[in-house]
Amino acid sequence: MIINLRGTSGSGKSTIVHQLLKKYPFEPIPAVMKSTLFGSEPVGKPLGYQYGKVRVVGGYTTVCGGCDGIATQDEVEQRVRSWYGEGCHVLFEGLLISHIYSRWCGVAKDCQPFLFLFLDTSLEVCLERVLKRRAERGNDKPLNKKNTVQKWNDARRVFQKAVEDGLSAEWVNAKQALQRIEHEFGLQR
Repeated sequence: MIINLRGTSGSGKSTIVHQLLKKYPFEPIPAVMKSTLFGSEPVGKPLGYQYGKVRVVGGYTTVCGGCDGIATQDEVEQRVRSWYGEGCHVLFEGLLISHIYSRWCGVAKDCQPFLFLFLDTSLEVCLERVLKRRAERGNDKPLNKKNTVQKWNDARRVFQKAVEDGLSAEWVNAKQALQRIEHEFGLQR
């Protein structure tokens, strides 16, 4: 199973993945191993995280994370397809990915089962979270809400397109999203 967690800025995508990584003993998947006097050690950002047969794409060493820290969409797709091809469950999210449909429609058609899981966070809450995150970083410039509003509306359009294309797509709140991911991936505590 592949799950693509989607939502606009402040919807809670990275927060849900942080909760999952904290709840289960996920380990970083190192990009490169460097030889040392005592063996080897990982170098650089992890490719993702693993726990049993579950893989999470991207890095989560900061508040935000996921696939937005990966240089290209080709790299993201390669990790998703590769880990799925190895028989793993794969979870991935990112702000950029949440607004790209055609590439991930193709992956969804090739790699079944695939679920587009959209976070049903209100626009007001998303905007509050974006403002809070900016304030925590010391950014006191006025927020141009237009982009967030547009992307929030785009998510509804992309959801409809996925449904029309016969793909699995659902709207869930944050708690339901975490529970759904755990259920689909067979994670139990």
